[in-house]
Amino acid sequence: MEAVRKIIDARQLAPIIELPEHMRDSRVELIILTLPAETAGRESLSMKGALRAYANPALTELEKTAWESAVAEKHVGS
Repeated sequence: MEAVRKIIDARQLAPIIELPEHMRDSRVELIILTLPAETAGRESLSMKGALRAYANPALTELEKTAWESAVAEKHVGS
């Protein structure tokens, strides 16, 4: 993997990224790496909200009692 490395004044990064206070007035090392194609553009690996497009708001209320309903249905007459 190819990388670009440069020592710069941290104030040059102020418009791009928020740095901790103790780094703002010093020189910092900037390292730039490319991301593998499968992760490019992703900010995080969280799956939270990934299936939101498939949610049916009309069924949301039923989810609160889904487990109880499933158990009752499975064990009816047992």
